Amino acid sequence: MMKIYMGMLMGLVIGAVLAAGCASSGSIKKADNYFQEGLKCLNQQNADMAIDNFNKAIELNPNHADAYLERSIAYMLKGSKTEDKKKDEKKKYQEAAFADANKATQLDQKSPKCHYYMGEAYSEMKKADEAIVEYSKAIELDLNYIDAYYQRGYVYLAGKGEGKPAIADFTKVIALNPTYPDVYFYRGMSYEKDGDNLKALADYSEDIKINPKHLEAYMNRGIIYEVLGDYEKALDDYELIIKLDPENPRTYLNRGIVYQKNNDYVNAIADFTKAIEMEPSFDKAYVNRGFNYYTTGDLKNAMADYNQAIKINPDSAIVYMGLGLVYKASGNFDKAIECYDKALKINPDYAEVYKCRGSALHMKGDYDKAIENYTKAIELKSNMTDAYYNRGLSYENLQQFDKAITDYIQVVKLNPKDTEAYFSIGLCYVQKRDAVNAEDSFKKVLEINPKHQDAQDALKELERIKEESQQ
Repeated sequence: MMKIYMGMLMGLVIGAVLAAGCASSGSIKKADNYFQEGLKCLNQQNADMAIDNFNKAIELNPNHADAYLERSIAYMLKGSKTEDKKKDEKKKYQEAAFADANKATQLDQKSPKCHYYMGEAYSEMKKADEAIVEYSKAIELDLNYIDAYYQRGYVYLAGKGEGKPAIADFTKVIALNPTYPDVYFYRGMSYEKDGDNLKALADYSEDIKINPKHLEAYMNRGIIYEVLGDYEKALDDYELIIKLDPENPRTYLNRGIVYQKNNDYVNAIADFTKAIEMEPSFDKAYVNRGFNYYTTGDLKNAMADYNQAIKINPDSAIVYMGLGLVYKASGNFDKAIECYDKALKINPDYAEVYKCRGSALHMKGDYDKAIENYTKAIELKSNMTDAYYNRGLSYENLQQFDKAITDYIQVVKLNPKDTEAYFSIGLCYVQKRDAVNAEDSFKKVLEINPKHQDAQDALKELERIKEESQQ
């Protein structure tokens, strides 16, 4: 987010706050001249010249609160223009900005503007709680301080990951000024954080009405359309982004994911390839292309992509999980398990990987260890139907049919249309010689899918056995 230094660009306080008797009238006038010159330089984004003029103003009038405040803004500007890799230099400017904002606040404690820029200084230093306190003080002193609401909302969202208070602040901004730059966009992100995708969607659309070329709004809206399963609208948004900015590899990545979810693997692979051509170190593009190769049975290219992703980012659990899937599909279960082990070393709480490792162990015939892994996956993600189903299969192979039935029942609770779970329940009842419950289970399969051949055959076999027993 581009920080909004509104005091730097407009509405600047022109008069200096002076302590009586601190400086002569000639010094005061000269200090104010330097101050005015500093403001001009700051408006022109010339931070160095601005700082030089504010320095001179402060030398002539040590109690010039506005000079300290505007010099703080100039230091923030220098910090924002300093490359992130120059950490020491960036930190120096942040600390200088904080010291000046703090001094200005000491000189004028009733100034909402001083507290606002104290908040900005804390925000630049990634001190979210302290920033919120200062923005709140600014708001207490000026209940309509729109920039303070906006920045506090942003810190709640980006600094603390809290959607609800951010929504409240951005809503206040909208009430004060419905066309405030990017406010609908950030409220949309806050709604998304809070799990309300429909309100987020509405806000991104409102933002686009105000700024039809806001690419990030189209991007975020496209992602929500994808999550909601409206792939056509998601593709429309990504198409528009590509028209406005055809050189953004992230757009091709996101569009490729939509194609992938829509089972259009050819176009998905083409988009991931395009993203890689634009950014050869784009590990996510390799991961997704690798998955599409895996899905279409091209295990050689899938393995190549996952290995390339590992070279780029060796600390990614999802890459090792993907490579494990390829090894498992190749029949190399030991190698697959090695990959899953590496993934879990990186992320010990990755439920999907426990499920995958359980599957590889099941394929090796180690049903007890497979059950342990499925159980861990379920502990981490209680609605994982695949883990319940697979654990049921392992129990079945151990002839623990009651436990298997319990797991299959949990599957149909989560997905009442899962015919395979009902069919597996029926098979377990057959093993338990419970023909009545077996028959009920197979009939349930046919209620959902009348063309389920295995269920039809199973019912016929039950009927044959029943007839033979009556003879």
